[in-house]
Amino acid sequence: MAAFVLNTVKSQLPMLIEKFEPVLESSLRTSLRTMKTAHPEESALFLANWTKLDTAVKSELGVPTRVGGRRRSKRTKRTHRNRK
Repeated sequence: MAAFVLNTVKSQLPMLIEKFEPVLESSLRTSLRTMKTAHPEESALFLANWTKLDTAVKSELGVPTRVGGRRRSKRTKRTHRNRK
């Protein structure tokens, strides 16, 4: 029974997120604030799992992950010679 419910949720999750994103975001924020104050160890575990899910979504949808900032190429310093 649990496997059936889990498969149903997994298959409908993208549609639910698209359709109910504002409601989900506000409810999630409230739940996370409560979890952070009441159960800090569970909030750390949730964050680790959420990061894994976020990485999976980004890799499947082709959203590039930024590793670091783009470095500016160093230009050579030009020296000016005085003509005599």
